Amino acid sequence: MSLNLIELEILERLYRRDQDRELETDFSNTVFPLEGKAEPPQELGYYLARLKREYYIDYPDSSLRRGGGTDNIYKSNVIIIWWDDIHLTRKGRNTVEENRKTVVDKVKESTKRFAIDVAKETRKKLIGLLAAWIFGALSLYAYLLLTGGLK
Repeated sequence: MSLNLIELEILERLYRRDQDRELETDFSNTVFPLEGKAEPPQELGYYLARLKREYYIDYPDSSLRRGGGTDNIYKSNVIIIWWDDIHLTRKGRNTVEENRKTVVDKVKESTKRFAIDVAKETRKKLIGLLAAWIFGALSLYAYLLLTGGLK
């Protein structure tokens, strides 16, 4: 599942909240990235349900208070969200940490993997060449011993 900007922002804010307990945990009046306005609880409820369904977050059903009419766009009737009960799963934390990596970090990681792969292949080739050299040296030594070339 591809996450949109609001879902990524929800994950990022939950991650920051978990890292720093002093941060405000009620995001209800927070401006999320796309619209430049506070998102209504129905919309956030929709995104929270998607994140939970894909195992990015977990929360008890009691974290979302439902009531009133269902929003036509988001198919949600959430009116209150208790953010303190919403937590990132391992998948959610890994997603945030991967998104936080800079291009330099990703290039370093890719280069490190490449270097490890090259080292493994080089070691295989060197071991093969060393074995061939030793076998050749022993064969030459045996030949010289048998022909009397070594005295």
